[in-house]
Amino acid sequence: ISRRALVKIARRQFLFEPCGSFFVYPFTFSLLLCYNVAAYMKGGTLMREIKVSSLQDTANLGEKLGKLLESGSLVTLCGDLGAGKTTFTKSIGKALGVKKVINSPTFTILKTYYGKMPLHHIDAYRLEGITQDLGFEELFDDGVCVIEWPAYIMDQLPNERLEIEIKRIGEFERLFLFHPIGDVYEKIVREL
Repeated sequence: ISRRALVKIARRQFLFEPCGSFFVYPFTFSLLLCYNVAAYMKGGTLMREIKVSSLQDTANLGEKLGKLLESGSLVTLCGDLGAGKTTFTKSIGKALGVKKVINSPTFTILKTYYGKMPLHHIDAYRLEGITQDLGFEELFDDGVCVIEWPAYIMDQLPNERLEIEIKRIGEFERLFLFHPIGDVYEKIVREL
């Protein structure tokens, strides 16, 4: 069963309504990331929260994660505009030895940077509604892939990955929610 089918089932069975990249249960307003439906149904239970209180803390967390990633790693980042997805990606790139300036690939969709291994940075925001295969699968085996706004290309993502939600709780304060899917990513989250 595809993720898209699971989301449709969730909408019917639990009365979820789309609200940005979230589904909101109308009676309790509890949030569930729409693209985590499959993970929760498969039994993925490990989740870790890390609160940071400055840009430097965010950079340190990104670098720590970057040092734990290996070639073939896939990280998805979800959060509102200005939550810090690209800033976090810059720190991952720094840990991977990327020397070029990393910026948002909003209009180009994909940017690749080179360091100790390639860093593929995808911004899927403008891909909403596109159903054709865009060939991203080729990137998932080569280097590290970081995807912002992954809900728009869920059908093209591997089952195992590290999903991160970034919540803005103040000017510089952020709450990072790490949801690993797969043993490799569970190990990474435990080491953070």
